[in-house]
Amino acid sequence: MRNLRMAFALAVSLAISATANGEDSGAHVPTLEIALLDSGKLQRIDVEVECFGQSYSQHWKQKFLAIFQYCDTDQNGVLSTAEAKRLPSTRALREATFSGFAPLIGTAPSFTSVDQDRNGEVMADEIESYYRRQGIGLPTVCIGRAPFTDKLTASLLSQLDLNEDGQVDLAEWQEAESILDRLDQNDDQLVGAGELVDDIFYPGTSGNELLEIQRDKTSRLPNSLANFAMALLPREQEDFVWTQRLMKQNGFPESLADLASIQKWRQEPPVDQWFLNIKQADTDPTMAISGVGSGAESTGIRGLKLEGRWITVRTDPGQSEAFINNLCQFTLESFQKADANHDGQLTPEECSEAKRTLGPAMVEMCDRDENQLLTELEVNAWLDLQKQIGTGLVLITAIDCGQGLFELLDTDRNGALSRRELANASSRLQESGCIHGDRVELNNLPQQFLVTVSLGRPTSPIGSVERKGPDWFLLMDRNQDGHVSVTEFVGGPEAFRSLDRDGDQRITVNEVENLSQQ
Repeated sequence: MRNLRMAFALAVSLAISATANGEDSGAHVPTLEIALLDSGKLQRIDVEVECFGQSYSQHWKQKFLAIFQYCDTDQNGVLSTAEAKRLPSTRALREATFSGFAPLIGTAPSFTSVDQDRNGEVMADEIESYYRRQGIGLPTVCIGRAPFTDKLTASLLSQLDLNEDGQVDLAEWQEAESILDRLDQNDDQLVGAGELVDDIFYPGTSGNELLEIQRDKTSRLPNSLANFAMALLPREQEDFVWTQRLMKQNGFPESLADLASIQKWRQEPPVDQWFLNIKQADTDPTMAISGVGSGAESTGIRGLKLEGRWITVRTDPGQSEAFINNLCQFTLESFQKADANHDGQLTPEECSEAKRTLGPAMVEMCDRDENQLLTELEVNAWLDLQKQIGTGLVLITAIDCGQGLFELLDTDRNGALSRRELANASSRLQESGCIHGDRVELNNLPQQFLVTVSLGRPTSPIGSVERKGPDWFLLMDRNQDGHVSVTEFVGGPEAFRSLDRDGDQRITVNEVENLSQQ
């Protein structure tokens, strides 16, 4: 099996080429448009995806064609009623975004729903049209709400209240770094979420709800997420239904209460553009964010700071590649084990011995010549289709962390607070508009959204970050917070002081890189 390696780049593009999803209409349409309610304003974020040198729409067009060709067993260019029964369900293709393959679940689309011209035959373009009408072919967006935000904020404030007067004044915020040694139970020079609140797994959610383009006036989101401030925009400019859920929320602008106003709003420039480029490489998957936009952190994590909401965006290699590799290996090993006489094919009796892997549904799908024998060639053809379906599928996970104080301070988004982040706590509050003179008003904290873009289910719901620096620097940075502290440094005091150019008791990547350039 050919091993695909992916490299992501998530960047701002002031002028994105008009290639994605606008091929048929002649007008450029972004791969995905996200509406975001923010402090009485409705903002729009355009997401552009380029996959292996082509638009995401073209990338999916090849998948739809591969599905058609697999089902077209007599290779006559059309699907009969019998051949169409092998079409994967919409549910299966949606699941492929998470797992990397389309499992044998759900019901194949009915022949009449696919045969648009009602001529008794299904063409390749009808297959594509059907799936796109069901929302297949777009990046999948999943959402969640962090359950421990309030507990983390309360614990953090309690620890920062050094004089125990029930409030944290500016002077105490400026001494925030002092709580690290007291709370750092595992001596990693970090205050983890679990050290502030016992027995929690941060962030406590992995984006378990699918955010779909709303097609009717009844919100499909559960009550816990009904007020989620994001919505996906449909392609059709005249579609007004998607606004129904957002209109029920406080702060929706009254000026956008009719179709004409929404259509005019959609013609305005977006508040931000995210450009995701998926490339094939020979090395292990690496993630890089370049072209930082407004509000980007010095950590290199892309950030968008609006009036009332701050969004950070990270990439993560995802688990799709590993999953599909394991699936192929396990399936072929199961086949070979069941092939008792080693003739390269399985009889119904031999299949029954491996029914957990090669059950009736699998046999029905793979036995394309319907001779009741399952050959290794047929199994490999199905696995090849799975590789084509599961490669390069984009999953966007958005987690609402509310007015999370912990998330505000965690600038590198690793789920822990470093000495540097605590030392910068008062400046972060100043930046967020929470400090007025010598008063700290946490009611003005911006709402934090953590967004992770991955190929398949992310390895971490808060994403991963590319670590930079020479090997010795990466090895000494044991807690992986991006700098080497005095306690992590294995050299002598003089060597540390020579590297710590600004004297802040930590060696940064910039200091190391500046040294190498001298």
